[in-house]
Amino acid sequence: MTDTQAPESAGLVLDPDQGAYVAIFGRKGSGKSELAKSYFRAYPYDRIVFDSNDEIDPEGTYTLDVGPGLFEWPTLEEWAERLLARRRRCATLPAQRPVERRRSRPELPPYPSLRYAIDFTDDELMPNSRVPHWLYLVDQVIKLAYHLGRPVCIWVDEVGDIFPVGKTQGNSMQALHKGRHKALTLLMAGPRPYNVEVLVLSQSDLVCIFEMPHELDRQRVAAHCAIPINELGPMLDNLEEHGYLAFFAASHSVAILPPLELDAAKR
Repeated sequence: MTDTQAPESAGLVLDPDQGAYVAIFGRKGSGKSELAKSYFRAYPYDRIVFDSNDEIDPEGTYTLDVGPGLFEWPTLEEWAERLLARRRRCATLPAQRPVERRRSRPELPPYPSLRYAIDFTDDELMPNSRVPHWLYLVDQVIKLAYHLGRPVCIWVDEVGDIFPVGKTQGNSMQALHKGRHKALTLLMAGPRPYNVEVLVLSQSDLVCIFEMPHELDRQRVAAHCAIPINELGPMLDNLEEHGYLAFFAASHSVAILPPLELDAAKR
């Protein structure tokens, strides 16, 4: 069932009009967030990233901050007004400050591109539950995106925080179960699949695995992607630095991908 060469590039291309689920796992520094970022930045419609570490796009070059807390998703007309206002602000920067002008140059896309920084200090439990308030708020944002009425991409940068095994909230479960009917694209990245809701793996169209040394994580991937563990282990052990495996659910095949060019991805 496995290939040892990279597949045609079309196998890695997502169809934003249909929606797709991508799960990406690997230890810190392996390249998983850069791969997720490349998909996020290429997505042409509405998109939001849950930033667990408050370090994604800190200069706001391709997102605008919303939350923490509830907010109104901007309409296309409101977003266009924001873009126009941003361009006008940049145009008024003094000509003798070219570096700052370059940094402030608008790069926002024509559809809303949002960054939600999670406030983990907002950890008071919801009434009659063991759910922290911050997780409840994140689940409400997922509900907002799910019912947007047009294609949307949600990037969960630390999927174990938002979709934990046994504790994933109702709207998040609905998105995992039925999001394709809403043209929802989910980008789900994290260091370990072992502590993540099983639907993250079983529902994904594409599963990308970077360096992943823990045996329990390997067993989890092997079980839910139907990859024999005696095949998965050697492939992971022989990955190049920043290289990764790609499992394609439609064809039940695995491919070894070459290392990411991380400097290029960051641009």
